[in-house]
Amino acid sequence: MLGKLVDGELQKADGRILVYEDVVVANPREEDYRKAGYKDIKDNPLEEMDGYTQVAEYTETEDKIIINYHYEEATDDVE
Repeated sequence: MLGKLVDGELQKADGRILVYEDVVVANPREEDYRKAGYKDIKDNPLEEMDGYTQVAEYTETEDKIIINYHYEEATDDVE
């Protein structure tokens, strides 16, 4: 899977149209996404733990984006 960090959020390579710089690509291939700055994603999820949610933390290297997680206590937003 390929992705790109945009303003600190992960944007996955999916869709039928890719727009970057002054280029529009219909039905983009992997090489098109790589030209647009997308990188391989390495996801390291934790085991599920009752009462906690997993919050993603992104680290970007030259050739990939690494997703690590930490636990946060789940909150019940009941109104």
